[in-house]
Amino acid sequence: MSYNINGIPIVENVGTLALYNGTTDPNGWVICDGVSRSNASGQYNNLINAGFVNKIAGTSTLNGNYYPLSIPTTTSVDTLTIRSIMKT
Repeated sequence: MSYNINGIPIVENVGTLALYNGTTDPNGWVICDGVSRSNASGQYNNLINAGFVNKIAGTSTLNGNYYPLSIPTTTSVDTLTIRSIMKT
């Protein structure tokens, strides 16, 4: 996701939280569901270095496994499932 306000690009920083109505990780983001993901390509290294890890679920390692934060899912009146995502 990227935005322009009055022609100025707005870039999300690592760790930025947003709401998301999807079931798979969008490109450049991770769903905050606490489920382990492979970090073999290092795509989550910035989050690990910044301390955005779920230490209860497991140990996140650079180029190993990554355990994202676990933020509860919210369901709206329209039965949409809204999840929290974090910028990688």
